[in-house]
Amino acid sequence: MNEFYWITRLDSIDTLLTVFGVIAVIILIIGLIAFGVTYDDDNFDLDDEGVQKMRKYFKRMIIISLIVFISVSTINTFIPSTKDAYIIYGMGGTFDYLKTNETAKQLPDKVVMAIDSYLDSKIEEQTDTVN
Repeated sequence: MNEFYWITRLDSIDTLLTVFGVIAVIILIIGLIAFGVTYDDDNFDLDDEGVQKMRKYFKRMIIISLIVFISVSTINTFIPSTKDAYIIYGMGGTFDYLKTNETAKQLPDKVVMAIDSYLDSKIEEQTDTVN
């Protein structure tokens, strides 16, 4: 039952990671703009220690937000939707069962023989009614 709970939470996790990604991009853009503004010679003394600390802060902000965005995007890529997870969970067990069950392995041959037999009987019926 625990698996079904987590499967139903996958869409919420996906949404949360998307929000984190969007916030990281917004912070990245703000950091890039602020970092670029600190290079304005008219408003900032390039040798001032406060300006250097500000640049270092914005540079750190850009790097961290970029790392968060890349990490969140990568994780989000590999999280299936709830619908996909149900399919994976349900079909995975079925495939494992079919691979290990000897009777199930013989089914395709039996199905082909049954269809062949059925079609042969239908062909015979049609040729008998035509003649």
